[in-house]
Amino acid sequence: MVMEWVGRLLQSFPSKNVVHCEEMGEVAQREINGNDSNSTENKSSTDDVVVGQNFAAMFGQNPIIPFSFTTQHTERGIVKTEDGKTLKLKQVQTYFRHGARTPCHVPPPKVEEVEWDKQMCDAFSAFQRKMVVMGPNWSPQPLNKFNFMQNLKLLKGGCSQGQLTKVGVDDALKLGQRLRETYFDALGLNEDEINELIHIQSTNYYRTIQSARMVASGLFGYHGERAYIMVLPLDEEFLFPNKFSCPRIEEMFKENLRIHRQTTKDKMRGEVAKDLGLKREKVYYTGIYDVLVSRKYHGKHVPEIMLKHEQTLHDGAVGEVLGRFEHAPFESISLSYGVLFQNLLRTFDDCVDEKPTKKMYLYSCHDTTILPLLVFFNAFDKPEWPPYSSELIFELYQDQENEKEWYVRLLYRGSVYKLHGKEYFSYEDFSVWLRKFIPENFKNACKLRAKAKKEGTPFL
Repeated sequence: MVMEWVGRLLQSFPSKNVVHCEEMGEVAQREINGNDSNSTENKSSTDDVVVGQNFAAMFGQNPIIPFSFTTQHTERGIVKTEDGKTLKLKQVQTYFRHGARTPCHVPPPKVEEVEWDKQMCDAFSAFQRKMVVMGPNWSPQPLNKFNFMQNLKLLKGGCSQGQLTKVGVDDALKLGQRLRETYFDALGLNEDEINELIHIQSTNYYRTIQSARMVASGLFGYHGERAYIMVLPLDEEFLFPNKFSCPRIEEMFKENLRIHRQTTKDKMRGEVAKDLGLKREKVYYTGIYDVLVSRKYHGKHVPEIMLKHEQTLHDGAVGEVLGRFEHAPFESISLSYGVLFQNLLRTFDDCVDEKPTKKMYLYSCHDTTILPLLVFFNAFDKPEWPPYSSELIFELYQDQENEKEWYVRLLYRGSVYKLHGKEYFSYEDFSVWLRKFIPENFKNACKLRAKAKKEGTPFL
């Protein structure tokens, strides 16, 4: 089913190159589903198909490759392509998931709580650069009530729900170090000019802000001027599908999940519910999988009744997130990621047009930001839940012989994903295609369907 909506989206690619292209924050995701963060219930939950069995034949072009950065730049970002072009790396945009954290959900009834000792969540490092967190145009950092409320919900041992851990700090620092190894010399970065050379932006959650800080520390070192990290007010956030800026998203996701429930079957849901002490209709795969992964990653006890269902929980969690996009995929993607695409292209366009811009853009976000984007760009052989500190990178190159020619390259966790079989794909064609998913009038497109019909407003 996912293949169907990906296929419909790919059909809109420019005809001269028919390309088979290859969290919301966790709190916002639960809000969309009508979920209380202290419950595993998903009030809009569906009988999601265990999707893993269907994905093997869907995305055959891009196998998942073990993590390692594959870029081999020569002097100052120069690369030679297989067809003989000489390209120079000009700009990089990186979207990454925050580092490891405590669970955002409580365990199911038959799963005992574990200790999350407060010391493991004092996520400060001797290797972190000083930072200033600010809103747009140097305004004060806006308040995020969901982040504030989550911090008040304490787990056994003293950590808060969804809190970055020391392990997560180390994850983010290592990601920054890998980015340094690949891009520091290639882009001509300088440790003394961090704010002049890169833009750092984060969703307004402590775990993503601190992760951004540690990535910057790994990339630029922890001495020197403060790193400026920008966050947006919740009603302007575009680094996850945002119902607060676009009411239609919540309405649309609920519609999609209702259809998904009616058209799919899940034979394992009843068994999972029985083993974990839940009612069948209250099995929320994403929440249960969150509990399992966070425990396993930190070496905490995971009972056998959870481990036996690990693959089912993973595939079900993937299905719950992607099910929101499966029906009316064009509208779903446009409203959820149209502003992100617009920002991505505007940033690249400024570089192409030689306008003032940065050399690198870092965006600290969530797993449920990254997962739909990966499927959208057809970067999976079989969709997998993005690990902590996993990164999706867009590189922009200029042809050194024909300076009007620009190319884009896509990488996930250090591995290249080709567009139409090409590692370096025409930026012009990439831009034309991606602009199809940017609403001309976002305000009108985001109106609730009932209201839009009454006013005669087109959705896009």
